[in-house]
Amino acid sequence: MKHFLKNPFLPDSDLKEIIVGAAAEPFINDFNALGIKTIVGDSEKALQTPVRGHIDMSVMSFGSGLYYLSKTQRRIGEWIDSVGGKAVIDDENLGYEYPFDVPFNCVVIGNDFICNSKTVSPQILGVAISRNLRIIDVKQGYTKCSLCPVRENVVITDDSGIEKVLLNNGFIGGCSAMISRDILLFFGNFEMHSDKDRIKSFLQNYGITPQSLNGDVLTDIGSIIPLSEQQL
Repeated sequence: MKHFLKNPFLPDSDLKEIIVGAAAEPFINDFNALGIKTIVGDSEKALQTPVRGHIDMSVMSFGSGLYYLSKTQRRIGEWIDSVGGKAVIDDENLGYEYPFDVPFNCVVIGNDFICNSKTVSPQILGVAISRNLRIIDVKQGYTKCSLCPVRENVVITDDSGIEKVLLNNGFIGGCSAMISRDILLFFGNFEMHSDKDRIKSFLQNYGITPQSLNGDVLTDIGSIIPLSEQQL
């Protein structure tokens, strides 16, 4: 039985397995070197070319092993079911143009469900409501692309509209993710970021250390979808 994360993007210990999109394939060996196994999703041909390999466009997690996936990611869903999770293939069809490309682009952080309620999948929104999550409605349809959770009440975001709603500062979405309770991994070389000193200072307030995945330029790979972590 996998030790699924209770909080979808906030591990309590070191991540063991993650779902990534095709955009992350150049980084697979780097993830492996960190002891993180990657399960690669299938390309979403219905989407525009730059985001076809972004996993946050086609998979979302409620935590505790519950995932909602596009029809294209059925193979990943079958694997999740086989290891003790629950994968639900959403009824929504992905489309080429906004807002039809963002039904999965939402995020659960603690008891909050952050989304654009007009563009998120009605099925996913209904589950969030049924689970008594607090709905935080933002104008940005690319919600998950635009933010990175680092604590239950803290996100890093590069969208000023989300910043105003959540009352936090921030910068990056698809280029980073928490891989343990106190390490925020950047997909590429964090030191190349023009705002690295401000980010470091921000993270220090929460006991979090930024880490570079490799020496390459920072890359938006569509983030990662954590699966399991080390059991404490």
